[in-house]
Amino acid sequence: MSRTIRDVVFVGFSDVELLDLAGPFEVLTTAVQLLGDEGPRCVVAAPEVGPFRSRNGLGLSADVSLVDVDAVDLLVIPGGRGVRDVLTDRPALDTLATLVDRAALTLSVCTGSLILAELGLLDGVRATTHHLALADLEAAAPKAEVVTDRRWIESERLVISAGVASGIDAAFHVVERLWGGELAGECARHIEYPWTPGDAG
Repeated sequence: MSRTIRDVVFVGFSDVELLDLAGPFEVLTTAVQLLGDEGPRCVVAAPEVGPFRSRNGLGLSADVSLVDVDAVDLLVIPGGRGVRDVLTDRPALDTLATLVDRAALTLSVCTGSLILAELGLLDGVRATTHHLALADLEAAAPKAEVVTDRRWIESERLVISAGVASGIDAAFHVVERLWGGELAGECARHIEYPWTPGDAG
């Protein structure tokens, strides 16, 4: 990918699955720290700026509202129970559609793929999600090829991962794709994660 990644945006919302957001956040912000001055800026954006709670009750906070995101090169869309509310929030969906279009790469985790489906981005695409939501994804994206035996799948500008912890694996793939295997390996050692170079999901 030739485009320089300067802005990473993590989407937040009430009842987000904590590790869907925190897992990729840990991987990507660790990569940013290792990159030093060359690293991108990372922000959490939600429908409204300020605090929101994960599905497990842990308090989180959005740095900026989705509509006020001024730049995005890498977009991370987590899943969780709160996805149901996002799917009925037309302004949020419209903004997310714009952000996906502007981003060089979008990573979805778990039922975040249902948002991509609602945006019409999975037609003809191989996709996956949490194993308990596979039927929901098939219904939401009937023209997608829903895969049941992969932790993550890459399709051009989309990296789509299955449930919860698989988002960590997908995030390492993103680091490897964007900044190389050496940095991804250093990042894995830093957070004591058993990542394998060239992991194919």
